[in-house]
Order: sequence, then structure tokens, then C-alpha cells
Amino acid sequence: MESKKIGYVILEGAPSTENIDINIVSESGRRVTAEGTMQSGEEENRNGRCYLTSDLAREISCPRTMELIRTGNMKGEASHPTDSSMVRQQTIDVANTIVQYTKFWMEGNDVKAQFRGTNNALGDAFDMDLREGSLPSFSLRALGSLENMHGRNVVRNLRMITYDNVIYPSHPNAYATKVVSESANMISTPAAGYDTSTINDKGLLIPITNESVMNYIKTESANIKSIINQIDIFYESMKLIDNDTRVQLVTKAGDTFVINLESYIQDEIQRYVISHM
Repeated sequence: MESKKIGYVILEGAPSTENIDINIVSESGRRVTAEGTMQSGEEENRNGRCYLTSDLAREISCPRTMELIRTGNMKGEASHPTDSSMVRQQTIDVANTIVQYTKFWMEGNDVKAQFRGTNNALGDAFDMDLREGSLPSFSLRALGSLENMHGRNVVRNLRMITYDNVIYPSHPNAYATKVVSESANMISTPAAGYDTSTINDKGLLIPITNESVMNYIKTESANIKSIINQIDIFYESMKLIDNDTRVQLVTKAGDTFVINLESYIQDEIQRYVISHM
């Protein structure tokens, strides 16, 4: 049976030839700190998509983002992940991080940020590029659905994952005010599973299906993994029940197991993905 599409992993991407000035906010400590515009709301970007300012404001100030900033873990990778699985797209690979975000805020419809290089080899190169006046750019990685609203292709039910350091900006004003800003990526060698027709100047849209949601649950939920490890050889079917708070497993022998999903799994999936099934 064909998997039902319930949303997308959205990776922005489009070329730009804008001229940009760059300034350093702070040179204290080992890393310089830069500041810039990450993304603009309420306007169609070069990929033909529009983000609502209210959704962007919510995501940069949500408890997850605030905790990651407070603990020094709000980081972006060197380019978007090429593995199209939902698990990988929602994961920040520590070994591949290049930029650390220290602050997000809104100025009108614009998402602003302060950031610096991470404390690894990639961060070293990022920091040196900033000092030498290079213009790093960034691309939103997010979950969401697409809806036509008054002729605009609007991203709804937005769940921001991070901004990755890439090559091309998707907004013409998404560069530095006091340094660099939002942008988007063109992946030259897409992984298996990517729809290559969505690459080039339109970024990437990776469909999220009910099957990918189940795979995410099986990978991320300790409760589910514990049970599956015990009955996997007899495991026949799996489905969400009770308003997506529990999972029902049925064995080939007809035995039924009902497992509670952890609250963080419910938050990650129910809010952004399961509600669209």
C-alpha cells in the first residue's frame, strides 16, 4: 500500500549574486561573533515559498530553541544532510557542525541572529573566513506542510530544525546587516531518495509519510525499542492510537502490546507531523 504523504522536510535553495557588506560584532575570546538576517517572513522567496512571520517568531522563541541557545547547542551543519530520512533530517550531527547560534530575535518580518564558529576544525575555517571578510550564508532546515493561500505557496505548521551553513541565499535581503544571514543550498550530489526535480533553484522538499513517522518513532522512542527488541521476530503491525500518545503492536500470534510514547516523542511528532495524517 502506498504511504500517505503528511508533510515535508523543507531545505531551501536558490542562487544569488547580491553584493553584501560584512561587519564583525565582537572579537572577544577565541571566536569572532557575527550578526545578520537569517530569513524574511511574509514575502515569497526565490524558491516560490512564503513563511509567515508569526510562525518564524514562534519557532525562534520556542522552548526547544531557547534551551539549545542557553546550553550552547543551537548549531548548524556544513551543508544540509544528504540522507533524506526523517531521523537524519531532524538530527544535528555534532561532528559536522560549523556554526553556533547565540541569539535569535525578530526585527519586523526578519529573523535576526548572532553566531560564531564552532569549536572544531570546521568552526576554525568558518571563523577565519569571517575574519577575512568572506560571506557565509545559511539555509533553513525545517518540517512543514505547503498550502496555497491567496495565490501564495505558504509553509504552514512550521517546525524549525536549524539553519545550516550553505552557499546560496533564498532571500535577496538575507545577508549581513552586521554580518551574514539566511540563505539556501544547492546539493550537487543528491542521495538516493531525493527527488532531483526539486533541486537546482527550488531547494529540496522531502515528503514525510506515515511510514517515515513510524520509522522515526521506532528509532527515537526508548519504550518502543525496548519492546520491539523483545518481540521483533513475531512483530506484524504497528499503529498509533489514543490521540497519538500510544503505539499498538500486534504479533503474528495475535498478541497485542500497547506502549506509551514518551512526552518528547509526542511533542516532536504530534505537533508537527501526526496532525496532518
